[in-house]
Amino acid sequence: MFRFARPNLRCPRIVLPTAPNKPASTSPATTSKTSGDISSVFPSLSGSSPKPLPPRFANIKKRLINGHEARVQDSWNRLLDVLQKRREEVRTTGSNIVPEINSWDLNDVEKRTSFRDALHQTGVAVIRRVVQEKEALGWKELVKRYIVSNPGTKGFPPNDPAVYELYWSPSQILARAHPNILRAQRFLMSHWHSALGSSDTKYFISTSHPLSYADRLRIRQPGDSSFALGPHVDGGSCERWEPCGYGLGGVYDQIFEGNWERYTPWEMTCRIPVKSDLYNGPGGCSMYRMFQGWVAMSEIGRGHGHLKICPMIKEATAYMLLRPFFAASRTPDDPQYLDIANWTLEDPVSISLQGAVPANGQELNVELHPHLALEDTTVHVPDVRPGDYVAWHCDTIHAVDSIHKGASDSSVLYIPACPLTEANAEYLARQRETFAEGIPAPDFPSGEGESQHRGRLTPEYVMKNISLQAQRAMGLAAFDIRQHEMFDRERDTLQMANKILGFGATTFRGTELGHIDIPVDLPYYWLKFWLWTDVMRGRVQHTSHRAFASMPSSTTIKLNSGHEMPLVGFGLWKVNNDTCADQVYNAIKAGYRCFDGACVPKTDYGNEVESGQGVARAIKDGLVKRSDLFLVSKLWNSFHDGPRVEPICKKQLKDWGLDYFDLYIMHFPISLKYVDPEVRYPPGFTDENGNVTPGKASIQETWTAMEKLVEGGLCRSIGVSNFRGVLLMDLLRYAKIRPATLQIEHHPYLMQEGLVKYAQDEGIAVTAYSSFGPQSFLEMDMQQAKDAALLLEHPAIKKIAEKHGKTPAQVLLRWATQRNVAVIPKSNNKDRLAQNLDVLGFDLEEGDMKEIKGMDKGLRFNDPLNYGVAQPIYV
Repeated sequence: MFRFARPNLRCPRIVLPTAPNKPASTSPATTSKTSGDISSVFPSLSGSSPKPLPPRFANIKKRLINGHEARVQDSWNRLLDVLQKRREEVRTTGSNIVPEINSWDLNDVEKRTSFRDALHQTGVAVIRRVVQEKEALGWKELVKRYIVSNPGTKGFPPNDPAVYELYWSPSQILARAHPNILRAQRFLMSHWHSALGSSDTKYFISTSHPLSYADRLRIRQPGDSSFALGPHVDGGSCERWEPCGYGLGGVYDQIFEGNWERYTPWEMTCRIPVKSDLYNGPGGCSMYRMFQGWVAMSEIGRGHGHLKICPMIKEATAYMLLRPFFAASRTPDDPQYLDIANWTLEDPVSISLQGAVPANGQELNVELHPHLALEDTTVHVPDVRPGDYVAWHCDTIHAVDSIHKGASDSSVLYIPACPLTEANAEYLARQRETFAEGIPAPDFPSGEGESQHRGRLTPEYVMKNISLQAQRAMGLAAFDIRQHEMFDRERDTLQMANKILGFGATTFRGTELGHIDIPVDLPYYWLKFWLWTDVMRGRVQHTSHRAFASMPSSTTIKLNSGHEMPLVGFGLWKVNNDTCADQVYNAIKAGYRCFDGACVPKTDYGNEVESGQGVARAIKDGLVKRSDLFLVSKLWNSFHDGPRVEPICKKQLKDWGLDYFDLYIMHFPISLKYVDPEVRYPPGFTDENGNVTPGKASIQETWTAMEKLVEGGLCRSIGVSNFRGVLLMDLLRYAKIRPATLQIEHHPYLMQEGLVKYAQDEGIAVTAYSSFGPQSFLEMDMQQAKDAALLLEHPAIKKIAEKHGKTPAQVLLRWATQRNVAVIPKSNNKDRLAQNLDVLGFDLEEGDMKEIKGMDKGLRFNDPLNYGVAQPIYV
């Protein structure tokens, strides 16, 4: 049984940290913004007529270009010339102009560089598969149930909402806290730069510590035409021209001084002092957002309620800002209306800012901004799938399809990327209070929000069910100022934030609550729905400790074969034949998708038939499809002769009941004498006479035969196991198909760091077996295991586990996965089955990693010599 917290109140409170000299909040957090919805942000949605700007804006415009009017005119002329070329490029390229990168390629220097260059030019990007499709679809189903169970939920349009006034639904909180989302945000923000040195003391900022910004969500149904949001820009409107708005940082000075070419949208320090919400209106944003963005919860195609962008971030921004200074002599119906010679500086200077309205969002259109040709230059973002993340610079002009012409919903969670700054930390402190009360975040229309919603998550749940990194992003835990390899200024930034958020040296933790029992023998998504049924019936008001502990991993390793392998799998070594089918079936229900098996020896594996039975039952019951699974088996030593490889692989496939293996591995770099499966199967290390007799096949002969398995469609990827570096080096000399994986014994007593690094540098994914060290070998009565201290009881591991609120097993598994080493633990216990899978939602700190690194002894257990088998492969 899982243990869920039973709160004492419907909306239990915790005492949130407060800034020094400020009393703790005892009343609901308030905001002065009026109530409303997203239509109050944009006059085009609400149908309201904007009032004329006050006369002072004419003076603002005069001061902005005073003394360099001639340069501004020349600059405008150059800009119109460049825009003509850029418009044609966008028309020709269309959606292909938008840069894309796969989530598994974020550390690929070549791909990252190409992505950066395109991002800097366009201002928009797509990161593929940031979370798994099933997880993103699960968020959508969960939020739909949240809405149905709370019929008072507001949205726009009121009668059939497409955009909901929700900020604290479980789906939104879990998505913002997702480690892959945070990683994507750090990656995106790393493409900004500073004109100041790393030790400059003028401003506090860190792009390595993304902050969580509570925004809305969209579920737009086919045929909707009410959410017809035209071209617009986020981050305020009139503030871009205001000296006390963006002028505080001189963000656009180069544009207003006639040097638009020297303006860079990607300089981050000039935006730190900006006030982008001068009017405290619904269209302002007081948080410094480097990117607006959303994660898709559905497939969204062009014309299907999709995002459209103008991918000319620098030129379009310069045009939008300079447009108010110029007027045309000819009328729009004149063929020469767009000619450069037709546009000169206004005289007299007007108050107009073309689409900018105080307290509202900046809107643009073809009439007001004719040279942008927005009907042609706002192109669709490429089609996306659930789990893709789309982000754009907050100066980017963007829109949505006026009519949703698709056949299914267009659903997203809005999740921007925000750096840590002084002003952002102050906003985070205010946002944290609204989270505790369940009311809209400070930047959004006020009201009771979700304060009375059933199923709303509370700080108690969050503190126990998201990673420490995510807690920090939400302002619920102190930033770690002890990290190494950090500039002093960044450390000062973290210390500043901790002070603003009211933290001392220790990390803030939630309160401990009572517990109730709920069943665990349900698939992950049905477990959530079961829970929600009880939530809505009032039996459980809020979830807490380990409520989603069985959440399947969203992280995979991209293999060099092009396929993806889950970072956490289930190992079939030493799983009893009598229970194997049930264990595989239950593991699939719990969320496991990778299963690592082998044919031999009988005392260790010998359970491929039963493993296949468990898989077949899960597929028959509709838990998974074959394509959802990543199934692994191995070639035993007795079948290394080239002609023997394909027949034995086919036998193993038949045992499993499969057409192909996702991965087929050479179990040992050992060739033994062939044993006919009709005589004994699985054969083990000995021949029919009980002797360990070497075979004659070379590794090259065996590998060549395995390559033919890929070519014949029997295997999608091939790999090796128990190889040392020199054998890998030799194999890579002649391999036509490079090994996709290297499986090795890997735990804190045997780290093999050099081997791991070499393999990963060569693009070979590493999988660890025996992650718990001696534990697996005790039942084999191995003396080396008896003599070693159990890792699960090691004081250092237990201390780290206690600090993170995890089990020692979870710490050992996270130690590997945090270094991109896959793991394949097993367990007969349902609770531990879930715990072993739940090892990607937290991060060990640098000090933890160093302490574990100091435990390395070079102690190997899985050596044939330890079994009395004279095969000295590690000598």
